Parts: sequence; structure tokens; C-alpha cells
Amino acid sequence: MTTTLTESPTAPATTLALDVDGLSIGYANGPDAVSDVSLSVGPGEILGIIGESGCGKSSVGLSLLGLLPSSASVRARRMAVAGHDLVGRSDRDLHAVRGNDVSMIFQEPMNALNPVMRIGDQIVEVLRLHGRSAGRRADRAGERARALELLRLVQVPEPELRLRQFPHQLSGGMRQRVMIAVAMAAEPRLLVADEPTTALDVTVQAQILDLLRDLRDRTGTAVVLVSHDLGVIAETCDRVVVMYAGQVIEEGTPAEVLSAPGHPYTAGLLASVPTADHEPGTDLPTIRGGITADDRARAGCRFAPRCPAARTECGQPQALRPVPGDGRRVRCVLADITEEDR
Repeated sequence: MTTTLTESPTAPATTLALDVDGLSIGYANGPDAVSDVSLSVGPGEILGIIGESGCGKSSVGLSLLGLLPSSASVRARRMAVAGHDLVGRSDRDLHAVRGNDVSMIFQEPMNALNPVMRIGDQIVEVLRLHGRSAGRRADRAGERARALELLRLVQVPEPELRLRQFPHQLSGGMRQRVMIAVAMAAEPRLLVADEPTTALDVTVQAQILDLLRDLRDRTGTAVVLVSHDLGVIAETCDRVVVMYAGQVIEEGTPAEVLSAPGHPYTAGLLASVPTADHEPGTDLPTIRGGITADDRARAGCRFAPRCPAARTECGQPQALRPVPGDGRRVRCVLADITEEDR
């Protein structure tokens, strides 16, 4: 008899929060949108995934919760969350993992929260859905206490008042904090945060990032942070993965990847970020062109058509290779070439 995820024992604390090997995501009549991606995230670790629109970073995040459309074909040698392998599992099995082991923080909380339900009712609904409350009248005081506890955990001011309010009565920053509280309700081992600060101003963005780090420190929850903002990744993450055209092209710590990028694409992303010493009135450097379907189907380096350092060897398939002298891995022939020879 096959044991379903709902019957699996709780994973030990030492189990990786996320263990993905060879993840590919495809759609009919086109090349794969994501190709052979492997990721691992330890307990309490924050992993950042960056890249321009169309690189596949959000698709990776959504696949971890089974939230891709039915037209998507998801394949992997291994895709485990908190020790539960999701490969080939039914939607019913995935339901037991969503919320309990992995939750998602969406980019726009106003679209994720129910506009006609009070904040407290939305949190209680999640508690009941994931077995954190029996839903009996006798449990209502406990449900309210837990909802208050969650709002305090995410530092919502005046939590007793917020429980009675509707989403439109809260500021954007408070709505995002409520969304995080909802995601944390079932005490998941992994949070997937998909551009959680894009719609917020700079001050509130910094507060939300501080909150994610604080939650990691206080609860041990791991985080996969999907973003296009290099500053957000540099300030928040323990490790960073750079994606291009569905592939991981560079990975390492923010200090390694963002201070001395090994891939020309990563260097191009960094060059396009405004800095304090940028001369006013001059254009920022840009990466010419964009990601195309042909790039995703390319056998060699997928960035080669846009790369200023492209050479003949780039037409051959490229593997992630270690960079001598540090812990990075880079999918580029230049990783084996000294600076003097470039």
C-alpha cells in the first residue's frame, strides 16, 4: 500500500526545508520554461532567486506548492519539502503539504486576502483548514488568541482592532504583514515569498524584509525569496541563485555573487543598478535584447546572443562548474579562464 503524505510522520528538524533535483517545467508546443533546476535550502536559511522577467523564477516558486496551471508539465528527479517528496503526488496529497509544510507570500496581498472577510476570520479559517483548530464553539477563544498571537508575531500594531477590520481598512504594509501571518498560521517549515515588497514604498519594504529575517531567527522557518531587486537579495539572503532563460547560471553567497560576479549576465544586472557615484544625465548600462523561446531551446549558453564576451566555446552545452577559490558555481566557460585571458 502506498503511504500518502497525509500519513507521513513529521519530518525531523535536521531535514532540508527544500531539496530539489532536476526540476523542469514545460508547456505544450514550446521549449521548457524551466530546465534542470536543482536547489537546496536548510532550516532557517534564506535563499534568493533573481533574474529578469521570463527567467522562470516565479514558476519555480509556484511549482513547490502545486500552483502552476494544469497545462504545465512538472518533472523532477526529486522535489521534497520538509522531507516529503512531491514528485507524482496527487492534488489531495499536495493539499496536506500546502500550509502545513510550505506556504506562500504573494506579491499583492489585496488580491490574496478575501475582501469581504474580517482579518481575524481569515486567519481562523486557515487554522481550521490545516487542523490547528477543531472548529467547535469551545475553541473560539483559543482561535482568537492564536490569531492575535500571529498578528503580534508579524508586528501588526493594535492587533485586537485589526482582527475586526477588513483588508481595505489596512495600509499596504499592514496587509502584507497579515498575509505573512496567514502564511505562518500552520507553522510551515518553508515560506516562498514571490516579490513580497514590489508594491511597497522603500520604508515599508525595509520593514517587511526585517520581519522576514526576524521570523527566520525566531521560528527557524526557511525562506525562498523570489525577486528582481538585487538590493533586496543582498540585504536579506544567505545564498543567492541567478536564473536566466529557465536555467540556474550562477549560485553562491551574496558577497561572492554580487561583489565579484562570475557570469556576464550577473555582471550586466549589477551594472544596470543605479549607484551613488553614477554621473547625472548619463544612461545606465543595459543588457541588449531579451529572453526568447529560442534562447530556452538553445543547446549552448542561453545568454550567448546577448553576451559581450561570447566566444566559440559558448555554442557547446554548459554545466554549472565550481569557481576556483570560492564556493560559487557558474554556468559559463569564463569560469575556467583567468581575468588576464578574458
